[in-house]
Amino acid sequence: SFLVVMKNGEEVLYQESYPVQVLAYDQWLGSNYHPTLIASFVTPNHPLIAGVVRRAGEILKNWNLALTGYQTQDKNDVRAQMKAVYLALQTETIGYISAPPSFERSGQRIRLADEVLTGKLGNCIELAVLFAACLEYIGLNPLIVVFKSHAFAGCWLEDQTFPGSIDDDISALTKRLAKGIQKLELVETTLLTSPQPVSYEEASAKAEEQLLKEQ
Repeated sequence: SFLVVMKNGEEVLYQESYPVQVLAYDQWLGSNYHPTLIASFVTPNHPLIAGVVRRAGEILKNWNLALTGYQTQDKNDVRAQMKAVYLALQTETIGYISAPPSFERSGQRIRLADEVLTGKLGNCIELAVLFAACLEYIGLNPLIVVFKSHAFAGCWLEDQTFPGSIDDDISALTKRLAKGIQKLELVETTLLTSPQPVSYEEASAKAEEQLLKEQ
């Protein structure tokens, strides 16, 4: 427990004890308990993220584009930046692996960006937060979609966010994915680990297909 004591000289004005739950630095309690804590694993300021984004910038340069975030206010430019990050991560040749060994009763341990990029292994939630970190480094607004046993990433194509940090209404996504309205784009980030390279367009279509199938 955590004890708070307020004193005026030697006189105790107030004191109270609060229960505290201490988690390992890499433990996430899962989507049933404070799911917003998954955002703490999105680490855009980690030094290794800059290297990935630098490679994405080189890819964009070949397309006569740049890492401009939302500055151009063009959805296609945002989509191109997402694609460049996807291709840059694809060159990391990361393999898929299940969650790390854990003794916790709930949730799971999550490999951080440096573990995934140096160990070349990651699972669905780890790849999603890694992709989100790269997007956030650029200045884009990423999101993570979590199902019961799967997760992938996405991003706003306009400089917007949801009103709150979490939403469990699937229509909040589907109505913003509708053709002619599209304000979001999703990416099945586990396809980054495919032995045979999967295109960004296929990864995006797969994510949307899974969302509609999952409901």
